[in-house]
Amino acid sequence: MLSSILALGSLLVASVAAATLPSQCGCGYSDPETQQLFTESLIVYFNETDTIDSNVFTIQDFANKKEQGWNAIYKQGAKPSNVQILNDTAFYPPLQILDLQTDPYIQHNHLVYGGSLETVRKDIQYGSFRAALKAANQWTGGTALSMMLRYNTSDSLDMDFMNMDDPANAAVSNLVNGEWPSVDYLTNFTILEDAGLKPWSSFISVRMDWNKTDVAFYIADNKTRAITKKDRTLPQAGQPLQLKTWSTGDDTWMEGPPSVNASHSRVAWVRAFFNSSTMTSAEHDAFDQRCANAAFCLTDDTTLRGSTSYSLASTLRWKDTPADKSIRQNAGIVAACCSSFGIFALLNVFFRRTPWEKLRPNKRNSGDTTDALRSYLRRSLYKKPATKVMSDSSSDLAQAQDKMSSGISTPSIQTPLPVYGAATPRSGYQTPVPPYERETLPPLPSLNGNYRSRNASAASLQYPPSSSQPIQTALDSDAGTKVFDEKDMAVLDRIEEAPPHDQSMQDHIRPEDPFADKHKLANPFNEKHSLGSVATLTEKGKEAVVKVTPLEAHAKSEAAAGILGVPVKPTPTKRIDYLAGLVAVACMGVTLHHFCQTFWPWVTNGYGPGAHYVEAEKWFEIFLGSYLLTQLWIGPFFLTATRFLSTNYLKNGNLEDIAKKELRRAPRLFVPIIITSLLEYFLISMDLNAALQYLPSVSYSTWPYVVQQPNFGVYLNNIIELLYLMPNAIPEIVSHYCIGVLWTVPVQLQFTYMVLTAAVLIRDIKNPWKRFGFYALMIVSSWYAKSWASCHWCGLVLSDLEATYKWRTYLGKRPLAYWTVIFFAFVGATCAPLASVFAQTWTFNTFENSLHPDFASGKPIMEVKSVYPGYNEPTLTIIAFSIGLQILVELSPLVQKFLSMKMILWLHPHIMTVYLTHGFVMWTWGAWCAIALSSAGVPYWAVLLVTLVTTYTLIFALATVLSPAIDVPTQALMRTLDRWTKDEPVPKRRTTAPFSKDIVVNRQCGDQAVGES
Repeated sequence: MLSSILALGSLLVASVAAATLPSQCGCGYSDPETQQLFTESLIVYFNETDTIDSNVFTIQDFANKKEQGWNAIYKQGAKPSNVQILNDTAFYPPLQILDLQTDPYIQHNHLVYGGSLETVRKDIQYGSFRAALKAANQWTGGTALSMMLRYNTSDSLDMDFMNMDDPANAAVSNLVNGEWPSVDYLTNFTILEDAGLKPWSSFISVRMDWNKTDVAFYIADNKTRAITKKDRTLPQAGQPLQLKTWSTGDDTWMEGPPSVNASHSRVAWVRAFFNSSTMTSAEHDAFDQRCANAAFCLTDDTTLRGSTSYSLASTLRWKDTPADKSIRQNAGIVAACCSSFGIFALLNVFFRRTPWEKLRPNKRNSGDTTDALRSYLRRSLYKKPATKVMSDSSSDLAQAQDKMSSGISTPSIQTPLPVYGAATPRSGYQTPVPPYERETLPPLPSLNGNYRSRNASAASLQYPPSSSQPIQTALDSDAGTKVFDEKDMAVLDRIEEAPPHDQSMQDHIRPEDPFADKHKLANPFNEKHSLGSVATLTEKGKEAVVKVTPLEAHAKSEAAAGILGVPVKPTPTKRIDYLAGLVAVACMGVTLHHFCQTFWPWVTNGYGPGAHYVEAEKWFEIFLGSYLLTQLWIGPFFLTATRFLSTNYLKNGNLEDIAKKELRRAPRLFVPIIITSLLEYFLISMDLNAALQYLPSVSYSTWPYVVQQPNFGVYLNNIIELLYLMPNAIPEIVSHYCIGVLWTVPVQLQFTYMVLTAAVLIRDIKNPWKRFGFYALMIVSSWYAKSWASCHWCGLVLSDLEATYKWRTYLGKRPLAYWTVIFFAFVGATCAPLASVFAQTWTFNTFENSLHPDFASGKPIMEVKSVYPGYNEPTLTIIAFSIGLQILVELSPLVQKFLSMKMILWLHPHIMTVYLTHGFVMWTWGAWCAIALSSAGVPYWAVLLVTLVTTYTLIFALATVLSPAIDVPTQALMRTLDRWTKDEPVPKRRTTAPFSKDIVVNRQCGDQAVGES
């Protein structure tokens, strides 16, 4: 009886289908709800056919070599055998449906084969698309059954039935243009069940309506999402319709994939009414004239069957109409002209202003007319016969007397200069006399820093000897001028062309001080100078001899400061090479950890589906991942920074050292950060990291993630946030910066002030028991509060032990105590990393983290939920590893020798650049290289090796270029800050000075205002 009813029903449907072929709907299909008109149709009921019509659908067969998605660790594939039309016995009576199967993933290549149908037509543009779908069964592994229109990742429509790994999370997604499936775009199965539907056991009708201005999604005739072009961009391209089942293992999407048995998704029917992107304007006009008064078929008519015919053009991939490029071309021409002008101006300045003569090997030329003219003018200004020269060297005196007797001079152009007082001219040049006479001259400095009258006797003066030639002074009671020979002129030329000295020293030279010879301050106490007598005049015009004597060795700096008025330049601080090497090694450890997090995740994590070579990587994880490729390297950064910050003050107690470090710390950190983050902002906007979204499907790592800031204002907000964010909060810029290392910036900045303040406090605690008791209290309290202050307090302890208690000297005299400390330091540095080796079953870090308080409830974390600590939270293993390693570095000569190797010290000037830029190189070049090699079929061990070598080559090359570009503005800012803190501000002066403001205010009055003033 039942079989006869089914046969009769099939006959009735066939007769209706024959009567409603698309040829009888030549004027299109009208949607009674939206009043939209469509010219094309595609209608298939899978219970009415035993085969897939090849004129309508193509059964796809492919295997992707890469997959797009931040969490897509499996690649999609499709096999024809996974697409079948069969009687599904899960229904009663059995129902003929389209079955799309998803196979379990393949271990060695992470490929998941599903089933996929795609329309032959690729010209579908705007329409109403409907289907009856049923998701895969519960607990069969996460898969997605999708009805989608897809041109590319940024032009698509998706409705996905996702059964998920946990059925409680099963949902239907409604996505536009490759959106990420956030909760706002999902409809959970529990909502459907509350509405009386049965998504696990029956078919659910779905619908997508798409036109130029809006998109709407429906589930069981209920609108679940609506978008307009004002909300976001909408699809525009002609594209094919797809029905497929798939899984990429994305834990933010469909999860999965199936691991043991295949899963099955079902489709009962599909009905699509749409327009063609190949239809021209003339064809549209002809259609409108032909069907102006004709009747339309309705899209809600369930008796419609069949599909409209199409041309070959409809099977080709859609291409957009070329846009009018005239405006862009004109703009490009204008921009090119402006750029060319700017480049020409820069080149002109470069070639005209570059001191080419100084770049030549022989910069002085005897035939140079400029040099000849300069020598001629100097002779004309200064040559005049004199009467007497005194010197300790008889030969020089005789030579000078011969020249004076010969009367060498330049006739007709020399004007004798008047003599002002008894000032003693210096050897090598004469200060030009001002064009006006002064009866009272400025006072001269004395040894004690005071000033004396210039009319006082010079015989009592004692000043540092000159490092130039023996002093020769020619005095004339009438003229008081000096004779210069060719030798003197050569000395003058050498002095004039000497490179300038430190500007900070020149700024302190008093212009009226005759002893302040700027050209001789670079080494005023050269012991190779000649000593002699200097002839001068007393206040009565008589000659006197001043004996020039060297200053005592221990008083050279004080004499220079007292006589010359120049502050003594402090001796540069000697760099502690092994500490610099430790910072370089820690930086490389951090970058290698990030490299493996990106390209080799199993070695650093020790668990998950990310193993390429399971057996080998288990051993690599124990020996490499626990020590070399560990997150523990971040701790030595903080300890070593504390050593550099606090040691000087703990030794000398000079508060100026604290003030300088507090003032300089923030600019020193943020100038490099601003430069590199601004550079990455523009480079990421150029989509240079496009390959990074495909990397998870090759490396099996879901760790990399970076997106561009929406606008420059967001970037500025992120930078300002770094200045004020309190640890352990994660700054927003982490998601917009390649490898989120900038979370350490608030830690370094905020705890800098804590360390410097603590150093001042600690130095006033004289009792050692109280001192180290206070240290212990602060370290334990900081650890319990999950604060990075614990690492900084440990670094402060080591600084205090070295600066105050000289513990290396103390332990050096006591071998037993020395080796005991070395033993415990070795245990801490080597055993702490082993805590994460057996992370599959139990982790020490999770146990230790459960002892800390839950800040939301105040209870221990173990009473709330035991979780693994976040990467931005300190752990006991990090503290133990860091302090153990630091002690070994401080006490072990062998470790110090290793860290002082030239190859390691070469990295030290570049560690800031490497630290800030290694992520960008890894996530641009490294990602592209790994994707290209993997797609070419290269084994993954070779992919890792080539990517590692080329990536670090680029990192070091980039560091050598960027480090000077970063260091120059940083040091310039430091010098500016020093000048602002030391120099008095320039007095305020009117813009119109020396005139009154009336010259501007009354400028309309003309001559009258000028006459009145």
